[in-house]
Amino acid sequence: MSIGRRSWLRVVLPLLAAVIVVAAFLIVSRAPVARLQHVLVTTQALAAGTVLTAADVSEATTPTLAVGDLTAVQNAIGQTLTVPLAAGEHIRQEDLVPPLSAALTQELPVGERAVTVSLTAVAAVGFQLVPGNRVDVIATFGASSGPKNAPLSDLVLSNVLILRVAAPATGATNGLITLELTPTQVATLELSQQLGSITLALRPARDHVPASALQEVTVLP
Repeated sequence: MSIGRRSWLRVVLPLLAAVIVVAAFLIVSRAPVARLQHVLVTTQALAAGTVLTAADVSEATTPTLAVGDLTAVQNAIGQTLTVPLAAGEHIRQEDLVPPLSAALTQELPVGERAVTVSLTAVAAVGFQLVPGNRVDVIATFGASSGPKNAPLSDLVLSNVLILRVAAPATGATNGLITLELTPTQVATLELSQQLGSITLALRPARDHVPASALQEVTVLP
């Protein structure tokens, strides 16, 4: 190789390397950068029924937000959890209910009614219920009320919101559960209690789709 060509390569090769480096830098710098989103998370493990305070929530960042994720602290403070959350878990709107006021009439939506039922722990999920939970109501009718004089059980109400829970007092067997119902549902519940007994079945926290009517379960002699 001639001296002239070697000199040319010594000049060109560094320039070519510099061009490649600059081009790579421009490509990387222009690549889209994922924008982090702010989201509210729990600072500690929290039980269902907890009224959130500033010490319970903090802001974190995440690449994507899920539907219902809260992003503003003021939207969480004072709200009541309807599900248990682990430390660092996202706080979602559907996991919260507004703080309960002293007057139920201020909480009820137009057209709804508040009705209280007296139940044993067995019929009320061991009184592990909290306001904001939703339940299905199963009615069991005695032999005189069932077809062919046989006892039966049936789903009479579904996706019912719980407004208040009062566990049994010391020495008592029954506690009080206040439910949010339509007037028609109130009549159904009252008739079910007059003709038989009712049991509450707790629904999954994020399942608000009304259950389809269960097939009647009849106990034949």
